[in-house]
Amino acid sequence: MKTLFLIRHGKAEKIAPGMSDFERSLDQTGQKEALRMAKKFSKEYNPAYWLSSPATRAFQTAKAFAGVYGKEIEHITLNEDIYEAELPALLHIINQLPDEYNSAVLFGHNPAFTMMASYLSGQNIGNLPTAGSAGIRFGFESWAMLSKGTGELVYFQYPEH
Repeated sequence: MKTLFLIRHGKAEKIAPGMSDFERSLDQTGQKEALRMAKKFSKEYNPAYWLSSPATRAFQTAKAFAGVYGKEIEHITLNEDIYEAELPALLHIINQLPDEYNSAVLFGHNPAFTMMASYLSGQNIGNLPTAGSAGIRFGFESWAMLSKGTGELVYFQYPEH
């Protein structure tokens, strides 16, 4: 059995002149959201494998979660392909997760994370808001088996504004 968690980065600052989208940081609200959601998430789940987009706002969100769990940031694997990934590329990343881990958490971006949660669970979740989390459980022993509609949505939380 595998469980995948998709966590969208917290609310980010607007792009400033000379700044790339990749460099955008969490704003104050995003920092608070990430920490609050990490505390809530940690009461129910402890994913074994952590993978994040290296984009500043996604990695800051991953670090906020890691801090709540008492994990060193070295525990988080960065994968550049998550940033700006479309559905097929993101599915490929997920299908390549190490099978020795039965649970994994990915930190990244919309629209891919919303689309992936809906695709894998067969449920239209509408939108995964900033700092939102979707958890999908699968009855497989290999991440390579995950595909359209093969999972069950078991967790869906997001900050309430």
